[in-house]
Amino acid sequence: MLIKINAQALLNQVVYHSSYSVSKKMNAEELLDFEKRISAFKTQAQALNSSANEKTPQNLNNTKILNELEKGLVDVYFSDLDNKIYKVKLSFNSIAILEKKFDDILARDDNSFLLHGESAAFVSGWYKDIAMRRNYIKADENQDGFINQEEALNLRQDFNPKQFFLCIDEGVFNFKFAGLNQYAHLKDSENFKTTTLNLALNESIKLDDDFDGVINYEQASKGRADKNLGDLARKILDENKILEFLLNDEKFREKYKAKITQMLKKRAEDELKLKEDEENNKKEKIRNKILNNGIENLSEEEKIFAQKNFPQLIQKKIFELKDDEILTLLNDFLKIEKIEQAQELLNLKI
Repeated sequence: MLIKINAQALLNQVVYHSSYSVSKKMNAEELLDFEKRISAFKTQAQALNSSANEKTPQNLNNTKILNELEKGLVDVYFSDLDNKIYKVKLSFNSIAILEKKFDDILARDDNSFLLHGESAAFVSGWYKDIAMRRNYIKADENQDGFINQEEALNLRQDFNPKQFFLCIDEGVFNFKFAGLNQYAHLKDSENFKTTTLNLALNESIKLDDDFDGVINYEQASKGRADKNLGDLARKILDENKILEFLLNDEKFREKYKAKITQMLKKRAEDELKLKEDEENNKKEKIRNKILNNGIENLSEEEKIFAQKNFPQLIQKKIFELKDDEILTLLNDFLKIEKIEQAQELLNLKI
């Protein structure tokens, strides 16, 4: 079955978009005041954690899982116009991405970071999208900080095409996708990997590589878009029994059998020609290397290839060398272990 996918319209569809957020760029006095508020925030958070979390085996295990998931992430603080302090965790890679775009990221003495101005607004926008629109906060029903497979069904982060057009041209199924279901619930969580809000935030920062506050289908499916669309097209065919219907239609089989056979034959011929072109390019490259630099500079693989494809050129070049150089090359080319046999060939020059 040959499937051709016209997906450009789909690849440009918006999957996620950050929430509107504004943050003021602070002056020195305001930054100093914010530092004091962060210290008070940390003290209060530590007190709440101490009183709320009993050291039960379950709580200790949850903490271990969360720490392992977010290993290598560092604390990052920011505030928006409501003056509420937010603490998230970002990787050093995410911070480096932000630093390339924004100049309002400050390193703190405790190895955490402070954002204000545009960097705070950018991160805050994606934080709110993930926390609220994708439902990460409410999905975490037991408030242990991570989303397991069962809780994943409460997330609204799935996306899939809601419309498609199908036509058949010379035995090829042509798919064109249009429209997208956004922020949908997962239908199942069998392949869902345990994650956290902070990990989702890091991923969004990485995917929004043009800093426009939008992640489209192509960005969200980075490196997997074609495979996903191909699987999706086949799924649509299977669910609607389109292929089964067509293959049972005698007129369809007669009409397209010869064309499909011809197309497959042409594809095989194209692949064969491509291999031949690659072989010829390799021959030309090694031949030029021998002519310009001599055979002594060939790699082991190139020597074997040259011996097979240019025996006369190799012999000509050998006769241009000194006796000891010839002996070395004969050992390489002919794999002769006994020096007496090599010497017999060496005497051919005399």
